[in-house]
Parts: sequence; C-alpha cells; structure tokens
Amino acid sequence: MGQARVDTQMIRKRASLAPLAIWLVIAAATYTAVLCIINAHVMRISNTLVAVVDGAIVLATLALAGLLRRRREFRLLVIGQSVSDAGSMLTFVAVPFQVFELTGSSLAVGLLGVAEFAPILVLALLGGALADAFDRRRLVQIAEVGAAVVAAVLVLNAALPDPQVWVLYVCASLLAAFTALRRPPLDALIPRLVERDELKAAAAVQFSVHNAAFVSGPVLAGVLIAAAGLQATYAIDAATFAFSLASLAAARPPGRRFAS
Repeated sequence: MGQARVDTQMIRKRASLAPLAIWLVIAAATYTAVLCIINAHVMRISNTLVAVVDGAIVLATLALAGLLRRRREFRLLVIGQSVSDAGSMLTFVAVPFQVFELTGSSLAVGLLGVAEFAPILVLALLGGALADAFDRRRLVQIAEVGAAVVAAVLVLNAALPDPQVWVLYVCASLLAAFTALRRPPLDALIPRLVERDELKAAAAVQFSVHNAAFVSGPVLAGVLIAAAGLQATYAIDAATFAFSLASLAAARPPGRRFAS
C-alpha cells in the first residue's frame, strides 16, 4: 500500500509538471522563431545598407574621377603635391632613423620634434597672411625649391664618411618651415582651379590623396632605407620636389591668376 501511494504521488507530480514542460517547449520554439525573424530582418537591412554604402562609394568615386578628368590644372596640382607629400614622408622617416643610427639616443631623436616645432608654430600663423599678400603659386614654388635644396644637403651629408648630426637638426627644422610655408597658399589655390560647386569634391580629393601619401610614404621609406640606403632615400625625396615643381608650372590656367 505504501509503495502504491508513493507511485500515485509521483504520477500526479509528473502530471502537474507536464503543462509547464509544454509551455517551456512552446516558449523556446517561439523564441527561436522570433530570433530567426529578427535575424532575417537584420540581414536584409544590413544587406540594404551595404548596398547603399557601396552605391554611395561608387557614385562618389565617379564624381571625384570626373572632377579630376574635367579640371586639368587641379589634376596636375593634386598629382604633383601627392608625389611631393609622399617624398616628404620619406625624409621625415629617414632623418630620425639616421639620428638614432649616429647617436644611439632616443633623446636625440625626440629633440628633432623640438627643432621642428618652432618654425611650424611661427610660419603656420604667418602662412595665411603671406598667402593673402603675395602670389600663392610663387610661395608654393619657393617652399618646394627650398625643400628640394634641403633634401640635396641631406644627400650630401649622408654621403660623407662621418655624417654630421647637427646638419640633420638644421635640415629637419628647415623642412618643417618650408612645409608650414607651403600649406596655406597651396590650400588657397584650390578655389581658383575649380568651380564653386566643385569645392567640396575638390577638398575631398585633396584630403584623400594627402592621407594616402602620409600612409604610403613611411612604408616606402622603410623599404628604401633597408634596400637602397639613406642617400638614395633623400635623393628620391629631392626628385619628388622637382616633379611637383614641374606639375605646378604646367598647372597655370590661361587667363586666370594664382595671386590673391
């Protein structure tokens, strides 16, 4: 009798748990179905967004390519400056490398930043005023020629049996000065090479090319320093300034002045 009573109680307990088990199964199935529906919608929305973004990128690329195709002077300026920027990054990597190679001091490398900061601070403030007061094209040319001369000095210094560290500091300071002098008049040239409604696209092109040069330049510098040496790296930088000057000379539109 006692055993029968226990079996009966267990049967009743199991029977009472059966509805709960059914509800749990239903809840689990519903939860799984809802997740599947949500995932399907999310995937659909994600694919739609990806398609929209891809379409926007394609349209933007076509628009920028069209701008470069239509505006010859702007195209020449962008190509020349992108090559010049990439060349500058070669030297901005090579100079600290050479300083550390000659001194073995991280402090000496850090002091290069001090040597570069003062001319950047001073000329960045004066560059805009100079761009308003003088021929912008001529200012860019002066800065490019000055930087090319500095790069040539770095080539000669690297060719010496005992390269001088102080020359590297002076050249780093001068390169920073010429870069700060070149930037404001160069930016001010853009509105004179494109129409008003093309300014945003022109700024996007300039920004993209500038960043591409700043990313690719250090990579190329590492390869060149390892494969060809410091002297060849500085020489290539000097050649990029010559290319930029040639592009700038060819980018003068007839009947329009670069001066303010």
